[in-house]
Amino acid sequence: MADSLALNFTVICMVKEPVVREGEFAKPNTTALEPMYSLTEEAWLFSAIAIGNIIGTLPLTWANNVLGVRTTFFIYGMASGLSTLFTPFFVSIGFAPTFLMRVIQGFGLSISMTSLGAIVSSWSSLQESGIYISILSLHLQLGAILVMPISGELCQSSMGWPAVYYILGALTILSFILFFAFYENNPEDHFLVSEMELSKIKKGRMAQSGEHFLIPYKDIITDIPVIGIIVCCFGGCFALQIMFQYGPIYLNKVLKLDITKTGFAGAFPFVLSVIVKLVAGPISDLVTCVSQKTRIIVFNTVSQLPIGICFILMAYAPPGMGLLVGVSYSLVNSFDGLNAVGVAKCVQLISQHHAHFIMTIMSLTNSLVILILPFIVSSLAPDNTESQWAIVWYLLAVIVFMTMVFFNVVCEAEPRPWTKIKKESTEPSLDITADRKLNDV
Repeated sequence: MADSLALNFTVICMVKEPVVREGEFAKPNTTALEPMYSLTEEAWLFSAIAIGNIIGTLPLTWANNVLGVRTTFFIYGMASGLSTLFTPFFVSIGFAPTFLMRVIQGFGLSISMTSLGAIVSSWSSLQESGIYISILSLHLQLGAILVMPISGELCQSSMGWPAVYYILGALTILSFILFFAFYENNPEDHFLVSEMELSKIKKGRMAQSGEHFLIPYKDIITDIPVIGIIVCCFGGCFALQIMFQYGPIYLNKVLKLDITKTGFAGAFPFVLSVIVKLVAGPISDLVTCVSQKTRIIVFNTVSQLPIGICFILMAYAPPGMGLLVGVSYSLVNSFDGLNAVGVAKCVQLISQHHAHFIMTIMSLTNSLVILILPFIVSSLAPDNTESQWAIVWYLLAVIVFMTMVFFNVVCEAEPRPWTKIKKESTEPSLDITADRKLNDV
């Protein structure tokens, strides 16, 4: 996650070679720092992540079924790490090679949502799915927490912005090597999993060893609760991506924070989000006095409603109310952390062993948001003024409110009918085996 976010921060401090201005209207010894990329180029570099994400998402279901999550995750992660490591070199060549590196970073990022669904489906018990989702989805916040302070410090240091990419690239490669060394696709294959742990993981699950469920694509994508999930994901991704992509730019260009303060101020809301997720996950599993559906609706509402209100406050705040804007900005990410036990838990409960496919659709939805958001922002706020950004905040508030209501109306919490159909056995049944023995006799 941090790899794809690096440019969203370092673009603030990436400038062309300084030019000394001379002439009638120039002050003596005046040095002009021209941004490395125009607004249009910047928008395309932000959207390149979405293009790579879409390309990477298309073969994911096939790759997970054929290669397994372990190998697929490793391949995608190495693509992200290597492209990040070589980004400074390609930036020195020109815009087109840099755009290609961003596409490859997006390709690597596309595995995150799908692997989250697949890992939870394989390794989590149904009773603890909220905790698993909360912990695994922390990669969204931890990436921002890692990249923003590091970028703020290194941009102002003698090493400059290229050091950000060298550090993140190396850390990515190392972390995916460790993942490949220790992870197994199935808990029964892992040497550290006991029989007692295995029985707890499998308790209540529909898919058991030796069974394979074909994915009923049409039944899934036309199911109303699934449509509700995708619609809500669309609104939630707008709220999340505006902070990921434009948080540093908003803090630096609109609120006029310096680069170092921008790094720490940009990371702080994500720290709050981590705390919220770690608290909300266990609560969603332990509070059994209300139904699962009620819990999902409550967590989704408590997540999305305050986000929309915060956007309105950021838009409406008069000049000089920087504290109100700062608090609202921080709370957006904090409340978004609750969505991991809202929409994401709904996915696990209604789809079970097909969760990875719905997560893939959610990843494509996220890609669509990443693709169009830069052009929306560059159109509505080309000069990064407070009045222009107010329009952006109002628009996002409306989107978040509408998608939240739709999901709350149509969501479900029980396994859908399509989770029980089109089942194949990869091992011969006892009846077939018995028949074969009789025939042999």
